[in-house]
Amino acid sequence: MTDRHRRRSLLGGALRGAIAGLVATWIMDLVTTGMLEGQSKETTERERAARPNGQSTVANLLDWIEAQTGTTLDGGQRVLASQVIHYLLGIVPGALYG
Repeated sequence: MTDRHRRRSLLGGALRGAIAGLVATWIMDLVTTGMLEGQSKETTERERAARPNGQSTVANLLDWIEAQTGTTLDGGQRVLASQVIHYLLGIVPGALYG
């Protein structure tokens, strides 16, 4: 196998993995939303109470990134950044695995 062929193979695998991670994250969102809508109010409240700092893991990660970089995002930027981080948590591992 030539170096060029090996690089193309690695890039193709990474691209397929990234796409799989993106699709898996999207499907996971659909399933999670359905599960949350179907569970009791008490269960939802217990889950919220168990969150570190009362936030999702993505919100906590975004807080940490802001603290490390010395930046502060406004409401709209924060929503967009949260979505980007959420999907990157599926895409990046998928690309690495691929």
